[in-house]
Amino acid sequence: METNTEVQNTKTSLIPKYGAYFLAFIIISKIIYLGVEVFYNGYLIDVITSSSSTQESLEYIEALGHNVSSVGLTLLVLPFFYLLYRKLITGTSKVIIPVLTGITLVALFFVFHTLLTSLMDKIVEDNKSKRYTSYYISAFKFGMINGSLGYESFMPKSHLKNPTIEDKVILSNIFLLNFIDEKLIDKFVARGQDQFADVFILKYGHDDYLKAENKFETKVSEIVSGYNKYLQKSKEINEKFSKLDNAMVLDAEYQDFTGKLRQRYADYEKKVIAFERSVNLSDSERNKISKKLRKYFKYKGYAKAKRKYKAEMNQLFGHYILSSRWCNGGYCPSDKAIDQVFYTEGYKKFKDKSRGIPPDLGQRAFYKHPQVKKRVIAELKAKGLRVSNSFNYSKAQFARAYKAKINREFTKVKKKFSAELKKETGKDIPFGLNYNQFVYKFKSDFTKEFGEKWGNVAYKMAKAKDTSSFYSKLYKPKYKDEYLRDFLLTKNDFIGDEHKELGDGAVKHLFIPPFAIGMSLIAGILNFVSVVVILIFLVIRIDGFDSKKQFLIKGTVKLIILSILILYPYYKMQEYNAFEGYTALEKVKESETGAKYLNLLEWIIVYEKFGYENLYKYVRPTS
Repeated sequence: METNTEVQNTKTSLIPKYGAYFLAFIIISKIIYLGVEVFYNGYLIDVITSSSSTQESLEYIEALGHNVSSVGLTLLVLPFFYLLYRKLITGTSKVIIPVLTGITLVALFFVFHTLLTSLMDKIVEDNKSKRYTSYYISAFKFGMINGSLGYESFMPKSHLKNPTIEDKVILSNIFLLNFIDEKLIDKFVARGQDQFADVFILKYGHDDYLKAENKFETKVSEIVSGYNKYLQKSKEINEKFSKLDNAMVLDAEYQDFTGKLRQRYADYEKKVIAFERSVNLSDSERNKISKKLRKYFKYKGYAKAKRKYKAEMNQLFGHYILSSRWCNGGYCPSDKAIDQVFYTEGYKKFKDKSRGIPPDLGQRAFYKHPQVKKRVIAELKAKGLRVSNSFNYSKAQFARAYKAKINREFTKVKKKFSAELKKETGKDIPFGLNYNQFVYKFKSDFTKEFGEKWGNVAYKMAKAKDTSSFYSKLYKPKYKDEYLRDFLLTKNDFIGDEHKELGDGAVKHLFIPPFAIGMSLIAGILNFVSVVVILIFLVIRIDGFDSKKQFLIKGTVKLIILSILILYPYYKMQEYNAFEGYTALEKVKESETGAKYLNLLEWIIVYEKFGYENLYKYVRPTS
């Protein structure tokens, strides 16, 4: 006895033929698939007609297409195997039907995936003779999308700014250029090398270009910023030394110098006065000292008197004085001898403290004294003022020394400034350069980066602070000069294996999108018809008919719906001319094959327009 989850062939069954679980699975799967198909179909068109499409995005969309189409074809065929298993397997063995169906599902997916991959490879292999034209048509398409190239009669430039779905479908079928003129590609290559440089840079080296542009802009910005800092610092240094190197500052410095000289002499005079006071004894002072000395001479034979004398001498003069020095004319002590000792010791002490300067110099003699001059010269030297031993204190000699000091300090600061710059830039940059001279110091960097010829161009652009023309003045001309020949391939270049991968990639880019769009539509339409018929006969019961009539009824409904879906676009095509404005396509119609394909393409455009404008907007990715 069958369970309530299976399809019952009796009049009382609610769900014909399919088990409830399988039917739910197949309906839900087909609906999800149709949603994914809508996404894939629209996304495919967006990617292959995008100005920012990359090789990675094309490979992704190809892999996604294989998976989506394999799922669609699997869902079309799986019900047949399910019904076959139900017919062949009876009794208790029916429990293995879900397992077999699951295994078949996986197996069918991989079979269709392998077949589609093989079919893609065969399309590429069969069109290997078109590698040359595919390579340039693919590049030409990329150039059109990016605005570098144009073919007004094939795709008006006004359309490319904001392409409609019709424009996108036609762009995805750009291989039609093969039907327009067999020598068209040769003409493009011969006439459009400059534009092809734009295309190849965008297509194969856009990231390298952006990196190079950013590097150049950064370098020029660093140079300009560095020069501005250099200029500001130079200005600060110049202002500082210009303030020092002027007559007013010199006068002030000289006045300060002469003022200190006068102060030096005033201090000397104070010391002289103190010296004179110390050596010119008053009568009472002399009598007091004489009294002490007489006592000493009286008891000089005693040790105690000697000790006391020695102590008093040390106290008065700091050292021992021979007693004989206090005698004169046979008198000990003698007032004259006392005066003489005090003067002599005071004079000696004064010279010691003044380092050899006697206490009896006038102002002129004081300044001319070797010790005084030596000290003055040493003090000036400590301040950076280098004067000769013949320095006569004149303003002229002082001014020369002052200016020499300023120049030395200026030179020192400039050297330090250049040393700091060298640490930052690695360049020997002297003080006082203008902008062009400053930039010249970096010319070798541009030469190292771009070579001798183009490094000179980069250097001139840096001098002009021109980074906006990097592409037109430097990158593109350099690319044309050094690399374009590597991309402007000839027919013979595609004969061998050297450029096989590049050529096959172009063939894929050219012929696979139309094939993928077609496969997507076929699988989508058939699955749509299938799920609609299932849903119809869930509502409209035909259980009263025998199985043959049920099969015929369902088959007829499927054919009617399918016919409507096939014929409706032909009716819709009459409302508008999808190829209006694409005058180059008239040339395609001259070929029987081309004319038939254009009819098919116009039919496809009707479906693509409906799906893209009404359904895809709900699942379209935001990035």
